[in-house]
Amino acid sequence: LECSTVCYFQEFIAECPEAEDALLKLNIGQIHSIAQTIHPVSYEKMSEECRNIHDTDYMKRKMLGMDD
Repeated sequence: LECSTVCYFQEFIAECPEAEDALLKLNIGQIHSIAQTIHPVSYEKMSEECRNIHDTDYMKRKMLGMDD
Protein backbone atom coordinates (compact mmCIF):
# COMPACT_ATOMS: atom_id res chain seq x y z
CA LEU A 1 0.00 0.00 0.00
CA GLU A 2 2.84 2.39 0.81
CA CYS A 3 4.52 1.74 -2.53
CA SER A 4 1.33 2.10 -4.55
CA THR A 5 0.43 5.38 -2.81
CA VAL A 6 3.90 6.84 -3.27
CA CYS A 7 4.30 5.57 -6.85
CA TYR A 8 0.87 6.83 -7.90
CA PHE A 9 1.59 10.24 -6.39
CA GLN A 10 5.01 10.56 -8.03
CA GLU A 11 3.78 9.37 -11.44
CA PHE A 12 0.80 11.70 -11.36
CA ILE A 13 2.81 14.80 -10.45
CA ALA A 14 5.39 13.95 -13.11
CA GLU A 15 2.58 14.27 -15.67
CA CYS A 16 0.76 17.11 -13.95
CA PRO A 17 3.16 19.04 -11.67
CA GLU A 18 0.68 21.85 -11.03
CA ALA A 19 -1.53 19.35 -9.16
CA GLU A 20 1.18 18.40 -6.64
CA ASP A 21 -0.10 20.51 -3.73
CA ALA A 22 -3.72 19.44 -4.18
CA LEU A 23 -2.85 15.76 -4.57
CA LEU A 24 -0.52 15.86 -1.55
CA LYS A 25 -3.25 17.45 0.59
CA LEU A 26 -5.79 14.89 -0.61
CA ASN A 27 -3.52 11.93 0.14
CA ILE A 28 -2.44 13.26 3.54
CA GLY A 29 -6.06 14.02 4.41
CA GLN A 30 -7.10 10.46 3.60
CA ILE A 31 -4.21 9.00 5.59
CA HIS A 32 -5.07 11.23 8.56
CA SER A 33 -8.78 10.32 8.41
CA ILE A 34 -8.04 6.61 8.42
CA ALA A 35 -5.44 6.95 11.18
CA GLN A 36 -8.01 8.70 13.40
CA THR A 37 -10.19 5.58 13.37
CA ILE A 38 -7.47 3.31 14.77
CA HIS A 39 -7.42 2.67 18.50
CA PRO A 40 -4.01 3.47 20.05
CA VAL A 41 -3.65 -0.10 21.35
CA SER A 42 -4.32 -1.49 17.88
CA TYR A 43 -1.80 0.95 16.42
CA GLU A 44 0.89 -0.21 18.85
CA LYS A 45 0.26 -3.85 17.89
CA MET A 46 0.72 -3.15 14.16
CA SER A 47 3.91 -4.02 12.35
CA GLU A 48 6.20 -1.11 11.53
CA GLU A 49 5.11 -1.19 7.89
CA CYS A 50 1.45 -0.85 8.88
CA ARG A 51 2.20 1.96 11.35
CA ASN A 52 4.14 3.80 8.65
CA ILE A 53 1.23 3.91 6.21
CA HIS A 54 -0.92 5.49 8.93
CA ASP A 55 1.76 8.09 9.81
CA THR A 56 1.04 11.31 7.92
CA ASP A 57 4.54 12.74 8.43
CA TYR A 58 6.23 9.55 7.24
CA MET A 59 4.01 9.25 4.17
CA LYS A 60 4.40 12.93 3.29
CA ARG A 61 8.20 12.54 3.36
CA LYS A 62 7.95 9.43 1.18
CA MET A 63 5.63 11.07 -1.36
CA LEU A 64 7.92 14.09 -1.59
CA GLY A 65 10.97 11.83 -2.02
CA MET A 66 12.61 12.88 1.23
CA ASP A 67 14.81 10.30 2.94
CA ASP A 68 14.35 9.53 6.62
